[in-house]
Amino acid sequence: MAINKIAVGGISTECSTYSPLYQNESDFVSLQGQTLLDLIGFPFYDYGIETYPIFFNKSVPGGPIESQYFRQTKNKFIAELESLGTLDGVLLIMHG
Repeated sequence: MAINKIAVGGISTECSTYSPLYQNESDFVSLQGQTLLDLIGFPFYDYGIETYPIFFNKSVPGGPIESQYFRQTKNKFIAELESLGTLDGVLLIMHG
């Protein structure tokens, strides 16, 4: 069976634009490595998929995300993704 290589990661929150409070790094929990894969709970290997977990940052509902934190998170994700080289896909876990 051919091995497909995919990166896994994302960001998840509920954003209320009516809130005067902005979310920043201290509001998020970052899941990485096997902890991230355990959250998904899918037997990737059984289907010939090799995973490269990057990170999944999640928070409880709050206000908008500070733009500086969002840019920093996005840039870090892209840099880690690029460092992996050629992949067959990316599984993005997104919400908010």
